[in-house]
Amino acid sequence: MKELFKEELKKVGFDLIGFTDDNLLPLEPYLKKAEKLGYTSPLVKGKIKERINLQSILPEALGVIVVGLTYPKDSLIINKSKLHFGNSSWGQDYHVVIKDKCELALKEIIKNYPNLQYKIITDTSNMDDRFLAYKAGLGFYGRNSLLINEKYGSYFFIGAIIININFDSQETLSISNCGDCKQCMIACPSKAINETGILDSFKCRSYLTQKKGDLNVDEKKILGTSVFGCDICARVCPYNQGFNHTKNQEFCPTGIEQLEDEIVMSNREFKGKYGHLAGAYIGKTRINRNIKYIKDKNNMV
Repeated sequence: MKELFKEELKKVGFDLIGFTDDNLLPLEPYLKKAEKLGYTSPLVKGKIKERINLQSILPEALGVIVVGLTYPKDSLIINKSKLHFGNSSWGQDYHVVIKDKCELALKEIIKNYPNLQYKIITDTSNMDDRFLAYKAGLGFYGRNSLLINEKYGSYFFIGAIIININFDSQETLSISNCGDCKQCMIACPSKAINETGILDSFKCRSYLTQKKGDLNVDEKKILGTSVFGCDICARVCPYNQGFNHTKNQEFCPTGIEQLEDEIVMSNREFKGKYGHLAGAYIGKTRINRNIKYIKDKNNMV
């Protein structure tokens, strides 16, 4: 059965495929530590008991198939010294791309297993996608809390198919292969990456670009030139040097991700022009807020 899943998922273009069981208890101490430190991201959904329970997503859940799609680190048409959407929001929305590819593969698999029950998740459920990928053997945790694959680095999107089939976990890698390297800690503009091994989500620049409401003076200072997201800790990582993943053309920028000024258009026009970008979910108001703060900070007026 694993071979059938691998075959169909490879056909639709996934770069990484792994399997794991439904035991998420090893994640509990990490989540409790993050909660105690006050580092749990406001973007995370659900209480800890829900986040370690696959059945909270799919009552029949017995296992998980985890998939990965690589995306580019650089592009000639994006100047990161100017206003832009971050890499995770280049091209098509990865949530949609991953879901569509999974559905396409499952359509074929269901022909052989009509009693299949499943739920596709990617980054928006109460599950910890990175932990699922770690358990499925797709990578190890970097000091920056990103999942790192020794072949692809950390520039890959993660999706998961929670399913009513019991899979054994693939052999997990070492929890971290970072050694003494602290490049991400040094480069992080807000020092969100720290010695605790847990990202301080409230300081993370990527979170601040998504945060609702106004930002305080210190938070405004942290913003770079990205109106959505941040990949500084990934860019400096030794595992991300010497390659640029452009195989998946859906995630290559078209130029719309580069901005010159605040977005002046109706909400309907905004959705029509930018709605296919993952970062568009924060809306025109927050994007324009970020642009204003960035321009004020950098005297880009």
